[in-house]
Amino acid sequence: MMVEEREWGREKRGERRGEREECREKREERRGEREEGREKRGERRGERKEGREKRGERRGGRKEGREKRGEKRGEREEGREKRGERRGERKEGREKRGERRGERKEGREKRGERRGEREEGLHILPRHATSPYVS
Repeated sequence: MMVEEREWGREKRGERRGEREECREKREERRGEREEGREKRGERRGERKEGREKRGERRGGRKEGREKRGEKRGEREEGREKRGERRGERKEGREKRGERRGERKEGREKRGERRGEREEGLHILPRHATSPYVS
């Protein structure tokens, strides 16, 4: 009878039979540490996350990507984002010339010239007159 009561008491205090005092203290410390994070954020187990916490941000953390551009999940990207560019990047090639993919070439571009480049003297003549086969 006496043994049963003692075991009941031990179980109630969270001890195990035949366990040394230090072991129990260490175990209790560990149990406390595990809860610290969540408690620090003022949450309880089983609560739904919302807002910043759901997006995995911390308070005072820097915004990145979609959040920085002020987009929400599932929004359509447009223009620059769709082409995979970022603000402040240099344009190059087709984009610099203001073309889109699949458009017809015109004028200078068709002749394979660049801006500010002129063929000396020949640019005055019509295209067919500059044939290499004409003597």
